[in-house]
Amino acid sequence: MPTGPGIGDEGGSASPSSKDALTLPNFSNPLARALSKRLAFVREERGLNVRDAAKQAGLSSSRWWAIEKHAMLPNEAEAERLARWAFEGVDYTDSKELKPRKKVSKGAGWASFKFHLPKKSTTRLRRACKRMGITISMFTQLAVERLLDNEPVLGTLEDAAKEIERARITDLVNADKNYEVLLTGDLERAIEMGAKLVPEAKVSGRKPAIQKFNEPEPEPYVDDSWEIL
Repeated sequence: MPTGPGIGDEGGSASPSSKDALTLPNFSNPLARALSKRLAFVREERGLNVRDAAKQAGLSSSRWWAIEKHAMLPNEAEAERLARWAFEGVDYTDSKELKPRKKVSKGAGWASFKFHLPKKSTTRLRRACKRMGITISMFTQLAVERLLDNEPVLGTLEDAAKEIERARITDLVNADKNYEVLLTGDLERAIEMGAKLVPEAKVSGRKPAIQKFNEPEPEPYVDDSWEIL
């Protein structure tokens, strides 16, 4: 398998829901590594650079590169497009449904983050902020800064995060058939489909991606069972 693919110029379309893709810390997710190996193999065998492959799959170059470098898992919509691009030859280059994300301007030296809390924790957070007379943003900043300076607590959280990530991978694969297609599809067929791409508008039916290759029904996902090419 060829190695060391080059980075293409920025281009392609970004999914409206691409902000929901799963960002992975420390390049440690076995599912992400398996997907990245297969996508890189198909891209290289089709003779495509990152920019062209991303355009055909309806992604931005940076999004494709993050997935290929196993730093991110595609979200549901992206996984469907990648599966259709690879195994059904669907070309999303001129798709009218995909719109680029709006760029958000931030102040110098600051970054914005979005997080979710269960109702009970949200109530406690609001009460704590009200008691202290600060905003949730200020509370979050103080908490993060204090946490990052506490190595023992960070170690405990890291172990807990690994267990959560393993459970999330299992749920993700079991819930989305497109991941099964990407992980178990015939790579030879995926390479052949590179010469038979058709515009996305001509493909009827959208979900889920159809496995048009003759394979037995995949076994239920078992942790650490993916074979890396």
